[in-house]
Amino acid sequence: MSGLGWDLIDVLVFHPQIGVRPSERVDVKELAGRTLELELNPVGRTRVAVRDGEVAIAGVQVRFLDPKYNAGRAMTDEEGVAWSLPLQEGRYRAEVGQSGYWPAAVDFECNKEEVWTTLQVRRTGGLDLEIQSASARDVRSYVLELRSKEFEASVAGWLGAGKVVSPQGGRPDEDGRLEFYGLPNGEYTWTAILDGAGVMAGEIQVGPHATNKKKLMLP
Repeated sequence: MSGLGWDLIDVLVFHPQIGVRPSERVDVKELAGRTLELELNPVGRTRVAVRDGEVAIAGVQVRFLDPKYNAGRAMTDEEGVAWSLPLQEGRYRAEVGQSGYWPAAVDFECNKEEVWTTLQVRRTGGLDLEIQSASARDVRSYVLELRSKEFEASVAGWLGAGKVVSPQGGRPDEDGRLEFYGLPNGEYTWTAILDGAGVMAGEIQVGPHATNKKKLMLP
């Protein structure tokens, strides 16, 4: 294993039929002039049930990791179930990250012939808000703070991180239009802020793979 140019390497054994041995850190200097032998001896497969709440999610790709490197991919069937390749004993991860779904992952231990685990995902949706002011105030003066009740997180933070999209940049335009796309479905709270103070608040629902259109009449 000479001539690699690194002192330490991670070695994963992957065979599309036989299975996967999780990666192992190897000291190249200690192996100078010798052959590295690794045994591929899987103990079983893992069944991953992908769910959005109680809803089985069919037709999504599940990526398996060891948990750092690729350990195979599989599509969920009509019951929302994906099976891993045969896995050697160790710690692994299953994740979903395709368009239309909020990124989600679950870690699991493979230590027997058949392991069952559940991966909770959230289908994404959008909000199309029309904001008006009862006092004919310029609606661009308002800041609308949205927070996910499930994730206890600010949508503004997600927007800044590039996780969601807002054509208006997160502030109402001159017509009072404010849109958000790529939000995990569920309940949200909103607070209208004017001159640094909250003037009105409420709750709103984002549906799975749908856009909720709603009119908000602010003071």
